[in-house]
Formats: sequence, structure tokens, C-alpha cells
Amino acid sequence: KESDGPLPDALPDDLVPKSSRWELTTEQKKEHGAVFEKSMGPHAQRMPQELAHRHLSRSSKDNDVVRPILSLVAPSGGALDEVQFVYANVLLDRLNRGGHLPEQMPRRLLELLRGHD
Repeated sequence: KESDGPLPDALPDDLVPKSSRWELTTEQKKEHGAVFEKSMGPHAQRMPQELAHRHLSRSSKDNDVVRPILSLVAPSGGALDEVQFVYANVLLDRLNRGGHLPEQMPRRLLELLRGHD
């Protein structure tokens, strides 16, 4: 069936399997990874939390969510690597589109993020 309107950017959450909701898209990796590299340089491995906080605060509708986002993606409270930075931005994007912040990351993803801590 043809549609008069444009295709949505993504499927509604209720149509996306829970296991794939946390998979990063190529676009997300490219977009947010480029911001990380621009901010830190091509050889930097880590972004200080203060710098990540400033970046997220500029993109956030509600600055009160920035610290909880950083706690979710970098549980140890240390500097963020590129993967953690990308996930922080993905969480913020979801919130800015009306989504909710999870109480905790899925176990599989949390193990991945802790491996980057």
C-alpha cells in the first residue's frame, strides 16, 4: 500500500523487539562518534565526564537528566569512551523525543558498558 506521508525514522517501540532496542544504528555510531572525535581528537580514548556533561546539557531539554544518563552509561563515574558517549547521546535523544530513562540498562548492555569503564 502506498502512503501519502513520509516513512517514519524508526518503528514505534511496541513494534521493535526488546532485544534489538539497544542495538546502535550505523547512523547513531557515525553521528555521535563524530562528535566524540571532534571534541577529543582522533587519537583520544576517553572524554572526561565534565566535558560529556557539558555536551549533553547543550542538547537536553531537561538538564536534570544528564547526571542519571552518565551514571547509566559509565557506572564507575569515570571518563567515557566513544561507545559510552554514543549510548549517552542515544538515551538523551530518546528522552528528547518523549521517551523514558530506564532505571538500569539491560544486563547484556550493562556488561558491555562496564567493560568500557
